[in-house]
Amino acid sequence: MEQVAGLPKAIAEAVNALLSPYGLSVSVLTKPQQDDKVKYLSPKAASIYTSISRWTIFRAIKAGNLPAIKMNQAKTGKVLIARADLDKWITSHRMKVA
Repeated sequence: MEQVAGLPKAIAEAVNALLSPYGLSVSVLTKPQQDDKVKYLSPKAASIYTSISRWTIFRAIKAGNLPAIKMNQAKTGKVLIARADLDKWITSHRMKVA
């Protein structure tokens, strides 16, 4: 059976039939997410991206284990984390699971 957008053709056709009154199609719903283009994340976005608490992210930044950029020196200044640095930090904490 031929596949459309990663789905079997029959399922894709059924979904397209349901979505057509709304001007949508399966191909619109299966487009790659724009998140891949995001280079910097806030601590809150980083916690959602990694499923790690925001406070653990802040502790890693404070300990110097996770590089971050503070936009100004005010106490409430915005903190940004490079996605590449976050990915490196996560992979450095891999453990073997038996």
